[in-house]
Amino acid sequence: MTLKDIHLELKQSNARRIDLSDIAGRIVEFSVDQHGSRFIQQKLENCSIEEKASVFKEILPHASKLITDVLGTMSTQR
Repeated sequence: MTLKDIHLELKQSNARRIDLSDIAGRIVEFSVDQHGSRFIQQKLENCSIEEKASVFKEILPHASKLITDVLGTMSTQR
């Protein structure tokens, strides 16, 4: 699923439920996008510990890049 696909899905009122697992492997890319970052932040508020651990594992190698990006910082802090 691409950022464009997520943007379209989120705009549609009848969009299927999108989960963090739908963007696994692309968390860093989504973290530095305005809509992607917001999506991740919202999902992290109510996801399982396992999902949080999966996101953490994916962003950890890119932490230095993310903490210097305004949007990436927001996702990383969650």
